[in-house]
Amino acid sequence: MTTQAIFGELRELVHTPSAQNFQDACALYEQLWRAHPERARDEVLPFLAAHMHSFEDELRILPLRWVLMWLEGQLPEELARLGRGISTKWSYRLTEQDVDPLIALTHLMRPVHFECGPGLHSAQWERIFGEGCFEELRCLELGGYREDRQDMMGALVASSGNFGALRELTALSDRASEEFLHQLESAPFARHLHTLSLTGQPELASWCACQNLMHGLRSLSLISYVRLSEADMHALAHCEQLATLEHLSLIDCQVDDQRATLLASSPYISKLQTLELPLNPIGSSGLNKLTSSKLIDGVRMLDLVGSRASASVLKRLGASKKLGQLEEISLHATSDGADDAFLSALAANPHVTSLRAIHANNSAISDQTVQALAARTDLGQLHTLLASRWAASSPTWRALFASPLGASLKTLEAQNTALVDSAGTVLDEAPQSLRLEHFRYEAAAVSPEQSEIFKAPALARLQSLTLGRLNLDWLAVGALPMSQTLRVLECDKESLDEEALVWLLERGHLAHIERLRLRRCELGARTIEALLAAGHITRLRSVDLGDNPGMGDIAARIFCSHHMLTLETIALSDVGMSGEALAAALAQLDHACPLYSLSVEKNPLGDAGVSALAESAHLGALIHLSLSECGLGEAGAWALAQSTNFRRCMWVHLGSLDLSAQAMQALRDSPNLPASALR
Repeated sequence: MTTQAIFGELRELVHTPSAQNFQDACALYEQLWRAHPERARDEVLPFLAAHMHSFEDELRILPLRWVLMWLEGQLPEELARLGRGISTKWSYRLTEQDVDPLIALTHLMRPVHFECGPGLHSAQWERIFGEGCFEELRCLELGGYREDRQDMMGALVASSGNFGALRELTALSDRASEEFLHQLESAPFARHLHTLSLTGQPELASWCACQNLMHGLRSLSLISYVRLSEADMHALAHCEQLATLEHLSLIDCQVDDQRATLLASSPYISKLQTLELPLNPIGSSGLNKLTSSKLIDGVRMLDLVGSRASASVLKRLGASKKLGQLEEISLHATSDGADDAFLSALAANPHVTSLRAIHANNSAISDQTVQALAARTDLGQLHTLLASRWAASSPTWRALFASPLGASLKTLEAQNTALVDSAGTVLDEAPQSLRLEHFRYEAAAVSPEQSEIFKAPALARLQSLTLGRLNLDWLAVGALPMSQTLRVLECDKESLDEEALVWLLERGHLAHIERLRLRRCELGARTIEALLAAGHITRLRSVDLGDNPGMGDIAARIFCSHHMLTLETIALSDVGMSGEALAAALAQLDHACPLYSLSVEKNPLGDAGVSALAESAHLGALIHLSLSECGLGEAGAWALAQSTNFRRCMWVHLGSLDLSAQAMQALRDSPNLPASALR
């Protein structure tokens, strides 16, 4: 890729500030920097640095690869200064040697966003939080395993004076002691937090008793996976400090009718804009109480996925004037007909006029209800519609896409729906305002006519396409209008044949593709040959060609291709790749690569392939490695145990092993493998 071409793409990226565009700009710069370091530093970096100031600080999260390079002493300071955020959460394991570089990075960047990862102990976090520069930090997320987060929380309390600007905190909340909560309550930032997210097994009542922490809170999220006690729910409902709460999320907290009733009794929580209660067994009586309460007055986003309420109760909710500000609804009720009853009532609710998103995949929505939605001229303008398995007819879909509600869609999921009939496709005559960016489609029945939908102008600017059970041939894809704009292409169950894919690759299509997932599509050697020859593809970050056993050894050549400059994720499970082929390809890899996730399970790699991975000098960024069912033997096991390539890995999956006691002990005792490797 020429310097001029990179300049052109960078100009496009910096023109529209976003978190993704920041990551893309950094990735483009790294490509040039590795090939022509002086030109990158002298010509491109000044331009990049000048324009990054137009990005809000929260958007400038330093790429994961760059943080690792900094910790390894390989990232220049001028590149580190481009970011204002650091993330190591659920990525690589930190080590004691990383403490000083991490402290130095905070002084260089003065981060506003910091996501902590696993690997360090309490004393090391106390050093980082105590000696680091966090005066401007606004968002702190404590990740890792339970013991990691407990150490981080203790260190945060000990160094709380350095976090005066903190406004958003994600923390572990397992049975916090009174002493700890008192110390947290006394922290300088406690009274100024506006967002608090708790995970684990919280005693929510104890947290709600912390008046400073709850004071002025605007967002409270809880992901616990355990039943909240009645005392917890009562404390939440009657916490006077939560009168300012705008966003409440209780995910999989086993909120049943009794607990929902307690929540609905709150005399203070009445200003919610978002109420998320997914994966909770709320039945009819509990939802009735919520419908009658002040909690949903003026709510803009409502998530009731997994509700067990009856159709009549959900119909009452859909007709409520309290939903007058509703913009987004998420449904997937377990009661037959309940989702349809809700949307039918919503379509007739004159108070609802701002609807922007409907998430109701796999719901039995009737043709009559969709007709009612389409008939409303003042219901809103949808940007997102997840409507898989809806029972609407093709004429009804046409009416919806022509209506004010459906004419501006950007995201559509429509698996097993009737989008094609004898008159053509439902998108053929869609208005010009309908230009989808994300489309997920699986035909209810495979037929040649199904591919006609991809010729519709509404798909001309598509960025993400997910297909299942379509069997598109090369004649169909030859007219794909979106093949030059696609960033993500995912196909499954033979939905794209090899001839079609090769046709696209050989004719310069898919130039902007970043994620390519083609599982169970009966692909073979021609796919790999075309992909390797596709020099016009320079942004590929993720490739998944799993469950295509006809590929064979040629699949290994990906590891010595130009795509290794950009690939972060490779999944080649069950492709028939031998260990000898993998070793030969890795021997030709002559540069460090950003690869952090590698799945090669169910291939006959044996000790030769595993040893090649362990001994490669260019795979030090790996954080996820899957080697199950690869024929791992004694020599491969010893190579894994001694290799430093995996010392930062969070996950190493080896599957069931038949090894000597000595080899198993070596794997178990290796400081370079995570403790979960043998689980």
